[in-house]
Amino acid sequence: ETAKQILSINDDRVQLVIQDNSDNDTLKNKLKIFENDKRLKYNYTKKQLSFVDNFGKAVSDSDGEYICAIGDDDGVNPEIVEIVEWAKLNSISSVQYKLKAIYVWPDSGIYQGSKRLDNGNLNLSKITSRVYAANPALELEKLFLNGCQNYLKLNMVKLYHGIVLKVCLDTIKNRTGKYFNGLSPDIYSAVALSLVSKNNVFIDYPFTISGICKTSGSADSATGKHTGKWEDAPHFAGHLNYQWSDKVPKIYSVETIWADSAMAAIKDFEMENMHFNLAPLTADCL
Repeated sequence: ETAKQILSINDDRVQLVIQDNSDNDTLKNKLKIFENDKRLKYNYTKKQLSFVDNFGKAVSDSDGEYICAIGDDDGVNPEIVEIVEWAKLNSISSVQYKLKAIYVWPDSGIYQGSKRLDNGNLNLSKITSRVYAANPALELEKLFLNGCQNYLKLNMVKLYHGIVLKVCLDTIKNRTGKYFNGLSPDIYSAVALSLVSKNNVFIDYPFTISGICKTSGSADSATGKHTGKWEDAPHFAGHLNYQWSDKVPKIYSVETIWADSAMAAIKDFEMENMHFNLAPLTADCL
């Protein structure tokens, strides 16, 4: 359904890259309806890949100047083409926004108290369309002073539900040897990109749609499945002798996975001893 939605955008400048590391390639048959659409690049990798390596393969296979990464239950606002066109015209390296368009797929098992939220509705927050310059260094300080949590609420440079110039990702790979490291590619890239990306803007307009389906990480977090014994974390799949940060407790949770992946980015850029000048942040500041 996500492929249908994206490829319905009638513009040859749009490319959809699907990197499939499922147990089988049954998705390939479902995508045959697009076999004449040259904008689709599908690659199935049978060998088990880590989460970050699967993401890296997708980036490597992409041909575009700008990249936006989403999950298989997400969507794209067709106006993303105009936003990218504007970004290129103004030499913008990245465009970010806060998730203000959220679609809860039917039967996803999401509740708010006793109220079911898996109703198939698209939920929109207030949108101002305001555009302003983003300061990645400042946002990075906020992230670490807050224990590397709630990065989606910050105006950091993001590849996941953000738009990023591919050259910036290539800079990370040239520096570290890989596009992504750690366990979570979204927050690893948010930290790394905030260190290398210049001329970034924030736009209060949803150019992607965040989806929550039954098998998504968001659903697992909402239903308490993203917790447990450290050694049982599924994020370790595909890694050999992974080096967990000694600054993060060995507990499996969304919060610890985020913190460890953020620390991995800092380690890769040899900035483990960096100091922050901001006063400690309160909840109101965030």
